[in-house]
Amino acid sequence: MQRHVNDAASEAKLDAATVVAEQNSIAVLPFADMSPDGDQEYFSDGISEELLNLLVGVDGLKVASRTSSFAYKGENLNLTKIAKELQVSHVLEGSVRKAGNRVRITAQLIDASNDRHLWSDTFDRELDDIFAIQSEIANSIVDALRDTLGIETEDAVITVEAATSNLDAYDLFLKGREMFIARSGQNLPVSIEIVKQAVELDPNFARAWELLGALYSVAPSWGVGDAAYYELSRQAIDRALELEPNLAFAYGVKSQTLRSLGGNVNWTDAMALINKALELEPKNPTMLLWRGINYHQIGFLEQAADDFDRCLELDPGYENCTNHRTMIFYNQGAADKGLERFDLQLAIARVRTTHWYQYQVPDLVRNGDLRAARLAAGSFLDDNPAITAWIEALLHPDEDQSERIELLAKRMDESDRAAQFIWMTTGAYDRVEPGYFTYISMWRTDLENFRQSDDFNRVMREGGVEDYWRAHGFPP
Repeated sequence: MQRHVNDAASEAKLDAATVVAEQNSIAVLPFADMSPDGDQEYFSDGISEELLNLLVGVDGLKVASRTSSFAYKGENLNLTKIAKELQVSHVLEGSVRKAGNRVRITAQLIDASNDRHLWSDTFDRELDDIFAIQSEIANSIVDALRDTLGIETEDAVITVEAATSNLDAYDLFLKGREMFIARSGQNLPVSIEIVKQAVELDPNFARAWELLGALYSVAPSWGVGDAAYYELSRQAIDRALELEPNLAFAYGVKSQTLRSLGGNVNWTDAMALINKALELEPKNPTMLLWRGINYHQIGFLEQAADDFDRCLELDPGYENCTNHRTMIFYNQGAADKGLERFDLQLAIARVRTTHWYQYQVPDLVRNGDLRAARLAAGSFLDDNPAITAWIEALLHPDEDQSERIELLAKRMDESDRAAQFIWMTTGAYDRVEPGYFTYISMWRTDLENFRQSDDFNRVMREGGVEDYWRAHGFPP
């Protein structure tokens, strides 16, 4: 059945204030670093995330994702406001004080509806039992929720298996993971070296191998290293899965790496891997986002929308998922809806993702808003003649575009994220190459001429998409 793009459930996704929080729901805020030197923030964040991951596995409990809850880090907002925005009824907050080989973790569980403390405790321990501390805290939280809300778990006790017996390796893992989450072209080389140290200290530390594979997989897209990093990623992920076959994130990373290699992608394997990740962790928003992106790229827009909607249901604050969901509106011919959602997202976004602006340009030109079109184009084309050439081509599609295309080709880096989109919108189809930014752009209704061209067939063939379609069926 065809989905209607103005689905009321989709329209409400970004309006968190109108959604009633589920009673059995919780957000884990990043614990404050209270260490003497104030240099253990990665450790306190890591402990918070470990607790969050434990609670995700509790049946009947909805847990706000890390992406959403950690967005409030450093902000002086009252808990009731945070809980309302995250659509949860309970909040866990706390602090970590690490000094030498001792750690003090203080945690408190709060009913956000009335700011009532349901439970609090302080754990003073030697660092050699850090996993036991996590187990203690998680079980105490679940006990408190069980008493007040009647939540039941499959097991009476949450057991935390030690990820490693080497606490120095675990410390490096937490540090590297925090840098991966806040990754940049500057810190990726450092984080790779940190996690390499972790696996050297404990070659059997599966989660560290998984993280190392993830770091390698994203490095080329950040301008760090080259395509050889994809092979290093594969080796690290294979080692992680050899040690622990049920690491959902590892399957997801392996799928992403296949997709990132370029050229003739094995889409059958990429989809099988991400499906395996979601089989292991069906409530993982990032895995839903990644599978939705895969579906989007190979033309299954309805399935992509389903995954993005489910992702946002689990994690309403996931900005990248909102961006991709908005793209589906554009690609389903609802440009007005796309612009509306983009405006709303821009008003609340914490991260400025300028590369999304390119998709608005043709619609802004079509609506006669040339000033906004120039501003949107200028966010990624640092050249006024190039901006003018593109907009003139969009204004006069029936004219000969060869001079404008040549000007754009001379003034624009072919590796620019907007390049493939510009070639498709100006009729320079012979310049279009397979790749991520081609795949997520080419399904727009105003690019039907491109999809009816021989170059579209070439791109689908060279990118491995045609092989997937012949094996699994064609999109609508």
